[in-house]
Amino acid sequence: MLFHQDQRDALKLVVYGHSGIGKTRLGCTAPKPLIVLFERQGAATIELYCREHGLAPHPTIHVETWDELLEVMRALSRTLSIAVVYRALNAKRAEEGHPEALTDAQLEAAIQALPYDRPEWLVVDSATEAGELMEAAVKRDAPPPKGKDGLPAPSMRHAVTIMDRFRAFLKGMRDLPLSVLFLALRDDRDGTETADRVTRVRMPFKSMGEDLMRTTNAVGVMSREQVEVGRSEKDEPIVELRRMVRFAPLPSWAMGKEFGSLSVEEPDVGAWVAKLATSAPETKQAKKK
Repeated sequence: MLFHQDQRDALKLVVYGHSGIGKTRLGCTAPKPLIVLFERQGAATIELYCREHGLAPHPTIHVETWDELLEVMRALSRTLSIAVVYRALNAKRAEEGHPEALTDAQLEAAIQALPYDRPEWLVVDSATEAGELMEAAVKRDAPPPKGKDGLPAPSMRHAVTIMDRFRAFLKGMRDLPLSVLFLALRDDRDGTETADRVTRVRMPFKSMGEDLMRTTNAVGVMSREQVEVGRSEKDEPIVELRRMVRFAPLPSWAMGKEFGSLSVEEPDVGAWVAKLATSAPETKQAKKK
């Protein structure tokens, strides 16, 4: 067993990559996911994936503001019921006069249509947009003064407040008794395009990406790589372009030193979990039993 039973074997993973590379589709492979979506167009990808695999639509919540994301987290911290999350978020939207607030009948119909009520994974798509919403919320609550050029000039206090709130957000995610997959954009401002080099997560502040990676069990970078899938009649390599995820080494406390790091894996969260569960060495507590 990977973790103590009261943690429900929860994993916290980060996977990041370029826009359009397939991160949303990757999130769909998580076992029994609740997907928190920040870009509305991602809903089409989720719907297509489920239809292709003969699945009922994955429970998906589209959040537009930092306050809505906090409402989702508060509901999850009370109970892991998706129905409770739906009701809490809809009540907030109805109170604020949001145009997408559902009627009681529409809400109950959406809840009845859920394929499951208790998720195994929370998919945050994406952490980059979550950070941007949080930064916007801080600037909304305390607008920065304008500089001599007339443009906003955020003070050091703004940066400190943003970092403090983001760390509190990460702590809340870490403490949830379910697995979490953070999807994020890849920061290419260093100019590298090398698939086997882990760069960094794109966030409003570099330190936000570093904090995100430090609070998770594994960090993977998603890329497209040429993979040899066979040989031709002339014994020439047959190559396909596939989406792959390469993980940085896992912390020894999570997986055991002898496990080392995950090799290149095809993007399927369910397959990763199965491999981790069967490959990780037993914990000291398990061995004592």
